[in-house]
Amino acid sequence: MLNSHAIYIEKLTPEYRKIFRQVSDYVNSESIDEIKREEILSEVLDSFLSAQEDGRPADIVIGGDLRSFCEQLCSEVGVKSRFVNIAELLCPIFLISLMLSVIDVISMVREIADGGSTDLFHYRASGCLLAYLLGGSILVISDLITKMFIKKMMFSSPEKYKKLSKIIRVISVAVIFAVFVFIFRGKKAEGTYLWLNILICSAYLLFYRTVTRESRRYRKENAISFGDLPGYSVSLKKSIDEMEMKRFEMQNSRNAKKGLPEITFADFLEREKKDCSRFDKKPAFFVLIVVVSTVCGFLFTLLSGGFEQIHDAYFFIGILLFLESIIMYIIYRFARAGVDARLEWIRSKGGSV
Repeated sequence: MLNSHAIYIEKLTPEYRKIFRQVSDYVNSESIDEIKREEILSEVLDSFLSAQEDGRPADIVIGGDLRSFCEQLCSEVGVKSRFVNIAELLCPIFLISLMLSVIDVISMVREIADGGSTDLFHYRASGCLLAYLLGGSILVISDLITKMFIKKMMFSSPEKYKKLSKIIRVISVAVIFAVFVFIFRGKKAEGTYLWLNILICSAYLLFYRTVTRESRRYRKENAISFGDLPGYSVSLKKSIDEMEMKRFEMQNSRNAKKGLPEITFADFLEREKKDCSRFDKKPAFFVLIVVVSTVCGFLFTLLSGGFEQIHDAYFFIGILLFLESIIMYIIYRFARAGVDARLEWIRSKGGSV
């Protein structure tokens, strides 16, 4: 999904488009949450489009000083917005840690099934949450320092600003490794207790979803798909049109070789509609592929060496079903999008759907 203002940028003249991208770079460099950032850019885009229709030059609209214009846009951003921005930056750390904890739970269950004496309250996760947070905090602080000290170069030397930003991030990663080496030198890093890791990560993600409720609602209401973009939409329609017309020609070519009469374009549209309607019965086919492939994989593993323990077979089946279900769901969604595009093409050619 794309930001709601993305579809309107191409309506700007080159002069306004260049300035809008500079404004966008400045706003994105500010430590403000996503919803506030999108609101600011949408308001700027609306004012640019209105001024463009009235024939006013871009320099007049921004008051002759782009830096002052950008600073004024972000001057009223509150503490809450900046706090939510930090929460957004730290969210991936807790999300990844929680995902790793799920893998650790599987490992713990296997260890218990093998006769191990561990339990949920004493089992340690493979990673140390404190170390993750330390690394993430260094990155966040370095990002804030970058924005604070070298942001003024954005307008005078934009290329130098981008290079310095990358250099500071590389240095930050190097500092993280240096800190870890200093803290854990000669020691084995011990993971956080698994139950504590799950509890902290779940609590943070719940907190994150609470404070970003408005952002998610705004994103859902104002997001657009790639198909809504003018260039992409035209390209997609052209591809579908070329593909369908080629199929129409190939069908008549086959009929000619067999001595059959040519089909009319109306008959071809009707055939295409019936072919698309069959897709509604195909979800069961995708489910069947998952089940059959899992059974085949299980039998192949069983015959080629088997499983050491019965619970290994359970884990094998569960993981295989999970992964294959995700893959087939993605394939189904792409296939569904293709069928919808074909149905839209049939309607555009006068066919009834």
